[in-house]
This record gives sequence, C-alpha cells and structure tokens, in this order.
Amino acid sequence: MTVVSLISFVLIAASGAAADAHPTAVAHRAPSCGPHVSVLTPTSPDGAMAASDAGMPKGAALFAKAAAHHATWRSALQCTAMRSRHERAAAPSATKYSLNWSGYIAAATAPTYAQAEWGVPAVTSTGSGPAYSSIWPGIGGAGGTSGTLIQAGTEQDVTGGSQSTFFWIEVVPNDPYELRISNLVPAVGDDVAAAVSWNNGTAYFTLCDYTQQSCVTAQQTGVAAPGNSAEWVVERPTLGSGAVADLAGFGTVSLSNAYYGAGGTYYAASAGGEATVMLNSSGNALAYPGAFTPAGAGFTDYWLSYN
Repeated sequence: MTVVSLISFVLIAASGAAADAHPTAVAHRAPSCGPHVSVLTPTSPDGAMAASDAGMPKGAALFAKAAAHHATWRSALQCTAMRSRHERAAAPSATKYSLNWSGYIAAATAPTYAQAEWGVPAVTSTGSGPAYSSIWPGIGGAGGTSGTLIQAGTEQDVTGGSQSTFFWIEVVPNDPYELRISNLVPAVGDDVAAAVSWNNGTAYFTLCDYTQQSCVTAQQTGVAAPGNSAEWVVERPTLGSGAVADLAGFGTVSLSNAYYGAGGTYYAASAGGEATVMLNSSGNALAYPGAFTPAGAGFTDYWLSYN
C-alpha cells in the first residue's frame, strides 16, 4: 500500500477566511454541556444562520448548503459526557502513520476554521466486543502536544451488537470527555457536515444534518488558540480506561467540501500536509486515505481491520 502524495494548495478565497470577531447570533445557555458552552440562534427574520453570525468565515459552504436545504437551527443544545475521548494524532514513527487517525493533516499556521461533509456509514464489529469510529474535521490536533485541538463530527459505534450514531463536540485539553449531542441525532446514510472555528478565546462548532434539514451551532469560551494544523480524520477514540478502541468496520467513507482557513481559505489538499495511515501497535494498517478528488476538496477513507 502506498501513501498517496498530496497536490498543491488550491486557494479559493483570499478574504473572509478568519472567523467573525463579533458573531451576531443570540447565545442561550446549555447547562447540560457545561458552564462554558452555549447554543447560538440566528437573528435573521427568515431563520437562516449566516456564517458570520456563527463565528465562521463568510464564505463557509456549510451555511449556504443549509440555507439551500431550508434547514432549521436548534435553539437548545443537550449534551451527555461520554466516557471516551478524541485525541491528538498518536504516531508510532512518523507523522504519516498514526495509532488512532486515518485521513489528511495540513500544516497550517494559526488556523481559524475547518469543515467537512460526509455520509454517515453503517458500521460493524468483530462480534466479540465493541468497536468505535469517529469522523471529524478539526484544527490544532497534530504537530506534537502544543496548542488546543478543536473538533466536531459524528461517532459510529457498535456495542452489544447494535449501532449507535451521534454528533459530538470536543476541545482538547479543556474537555475530559467528548460531549455527545442528544437532541440532533443523525441516521445511517444521512448527509451531514461539521465545521469548527476559533477566535479570540472562543471555539465555535456547527453541526448539520442536511437529510433531516436541521443544524445547531454552539460556542465554548475560555479556549486557548489551536495548534498549527488542520485535519480531516477517521479516528478510533480513546476509551475511559485509556486504551485505544477497536476500529468499527466502516467500509468506506467519502469526505467532501473539506477545507480550512488560515489567512486564506484552502482546500484540504496541501503540499505541506500528510496523508495519514492508521496502524495498530504491530504496524499493520487499519485504515488509510485514498487520493484527493481532482479539485482537492475531498477524498475517500478505507477501512481494513478492527485491530
């Protein structure tokens, strides 16, 4: 198996890439999500959320697609703290191999935004125990342990022989566990998207289920600046025991509209990034990313083994 090489940066916008410093959406407390998390609702008369309302770049494709799907924006956010955690890339040798990540990592100085879209996969386990998988975009998760990792996505787990699927948000190291969203629940096959951004001590998260025509945006205060990377990842989470989970059999998952902001807005394909293969502790591949689409804004990730 060959780790694919990356194509060059594709600059799609030179302005509007930084998150809006003064989001105009209304913040509502979300007590079940912790004292620093609130949900944002739009002020527009038509109920649409503009990207700049939610602390995101003005050109963020997620919000345009949400408007095209006539999505409604949740006015409440309900969370459950799960006993698992999404971690920074754990590399047994070089950055192109990881014990917990499969996907792409782009070197990005002072990243402000990342986004991706995908279809929620059906997953399997070995039959002898649980298996877990998460799909997410994030900023700050690679390049050692400096800086904050801000991430959001879907998790697809198999426990007790049945699949559970949910949206989640997490800030590492602020949050001891992932925050599972319980009032917006995606189904297998749904077209979903996630976006994260950071500005002046506040992290912003947007999750959309286009199939259900429903989205939610949240913010978390007291967050330090993210590390110097952006990433689009399929992960096997770390369990409460500290062990890395078995990787649920997701088959393939295709990520699209994958780009990030760091002074400009760039597609995921990057000359400075790395295609990252997930390995087990014996050096055997568990999952790997395929080549970028011609435009550089998407790729397919392939599952190989549970553990």
